[in-house]
Amino acid sequence: MCLADAGIVRVTYFPGAVPEDEPSYAVSPGYSAPGAEIREYDEDGVHVVETSLLRIRIRTEEQKVDFYDVATDEPLLTDEGGFGRESKDWTGDARVWIRKNLQETEHFFGLGDKPCALNLRGKYFSMWGADHYDFHEESDPLYKSIPFFLSLRERKAYGLLFDNTCRSYFDFGATDEKVLSFGSFGGLMNYYFIYDNTPLDIISAYTRLTGTPELPPLWALGYHQSKWSYYPDKAVYNLVERFRGLGIPCDAVHLDHHYMERKEGFTWDKQNFPDAEGMVRALEKDGVKTVLIVNPGVKVNPANPVWKEGMERNYFCRRSEGNLLSEEVWPGLCNFPDFTAPAVRGWWADLFSRDIGKIGVRGLWNDMNEPVVFPDRTFPMDTRHEYDGMPCSHEKAHNIYGQCMAEASWLGMKRHAPDRRPFLLSRSGFAGLQRFAATWTGDNRSSWEHLKLANFQCQRLAASGISFAGADAGGFMGHPTPELFCRWMQMASFHGFFRNHSSGEFGGQEPWVFGQEVTSYVKAAIEGRYRLLPYIYTQFHRYAETGMPVLRSLALQCFTNKDTYWRGAEYFFGDHLYVIPIHEPQEGGRFLYIPEGVWYSYHTDSLMEDTGKDVWVK
Repeated sequence: MCLADAGIVRVTYFPGAVPEDEPSYAVSPGYSAPGAEIREYDEDGVHVVETSLLRIRIRTEEQKVDFYDVATDEPLLTDEGGFGRESKDWTGDARVWIRKNLQETEHFFGLGDKPCALNLRGKYFSMWGADHYDFHEESDPLYKSIPFFLSLRERKAYGLLFDNTCRSYFDFGATDEKVLSFGSFGGLMNYYFIYDNTPLDIISAYTRLTGTPELPPLWALGYHQSKWSYYPDKAVYNLVERFRGLGIPCDAVHLDHHYMERKEGFTWDKQNFPDAEGMVRALEKDGVKTVLIVNPGVKVNPANPVWKEGMERNYFCRRSEGNLLSEEVWPGLCNFPDFTAPAVRGWWADLFSRDIGKIGVRGLWNDMNEPVVFPDRTFPMDTRHEYDGMPCSHEKAHNIYGQCMAEASWLGMKRHAPDRRPFLLSRSGFAGLQRFAATWTGDNRSSWEHLKLANFQCQRLAASGISFAGADAGGFMGHPTPELFCRWMQMASFHGFFRNHSSGEFGGQEPWVFGQEVTSYVKAAIEGRYRLLPYIYTQFHRYAETGMPVLRSLALQCFTNKDTYWRGAEYFFGDHLYVIPIHEPQEGGRFLYIPEGVWYSYHTDSLMEDTGKDVWVK
């Protein structure tokens, strides 16, 4: 057991006689533990450790650890069955787990991008990054693996980070309503217990532990337009011209696979983009930044210097018997860099010297980095990884592969544009992803169900340390109705990351596609985002400095009111904005819960007379 500060305790079980620690991809290398004054003593065969916040009772013979509030001696989290371990004879690995008492009044939040109601009580979840195309409510697992959750009661809250990169699970009373359990199919039982006064303080402490983000560039907090795909360059010019002609603000255009030559990374299609640098510079002059998609697969192509150099340096992943990992993805047969090796991350960063340093691209968009290969699967489990000096199989490296790619891409932007703050978008990640990248919720659908899920997912990601998050506004697959598109854009304007992205095969999804009336409403929503940019920027500055989340679920902000624990539509955007999106079609009125306090309507400036209860609003 290790005390990072008065409210953060690390608990690790080592099966052998000699502790063999592992690199942590969750805890920030820059985290400086302030330490804590502690008092230790024994009582009735139990070793007790106290800080100013916690009383920790260690039952050594039973291998159990219990956490109490030091002021009231109220139990916060206590072991039920304690630590368990079961070896796999055929591999030498071991399954590890722990069972804790689930209190009757506990409710759970967090775990990243899970597409379900915010309250996790009574549910079971897996951590195994997956490209779940066309996911739906209760789909599990999805793209990210964020093994951090919050427990809320009316007067108490705590957080827990399970720092284990192997396939893992969380059972919030699904199997046994009186037991909270979590574990993994390899690695160590290694978790951080986090305690503070409020849920927001706990999220802030967790975010500092796993790394506060760099303040994003102001333009990245504006509106982004994307599609699969905008090409040739004339289409991009016309797109920007249309935005400017209609007076609709737009700060970034994202280019998908079709900017590349045969979808090979670090290339440009010279037929469709004959003057990439000229186009990027012209867009920049017009106030529009260019963001490029980048995938991990490097096409097997001796004529491609990237593949050739990766081969010569032995930077690609190999199978257990030494042969190269070769799988199909967008460019065809590919090899894949082992991003868990520091040398490979440095090499990948250098590959952006032309796009970032010379051409002037301002943002990168990491996709397919769960990792996923065709048809809809991941690397074979015997794939080997360096894992920062502790070689392992893909079973252990899978959940952090995308995060390591994000780190390498982020390093490339820092290295080749040192005077600019980077903007990086990553589909996959682990705890601590916020150190390197923003994120989005993946391949959603144009439906009212997915609008609601997007609201839940963005709130959940913020509760998991990632406030710079959004969903493909309007839906990636399918074509939204005018009403759905309008409502989605209005909601997305109050998310951390605001991007309209769609699959071109279903038709256009630009703000002007759905008729003049919808265009006027959507334009007003986007303009509202820009009027609020000073406020949004301030909230992100606080997030970067202290880890305080930008989006805050109602239950987290008002956790002393247990009636909020099952509500999900409402959320706070920073300290002073309370947002209630429309989740249903043709909704002419609804009951809104107005928290206690002094509230004014964003649209009319009128004072809300009734607070602390539900109010009917048309």
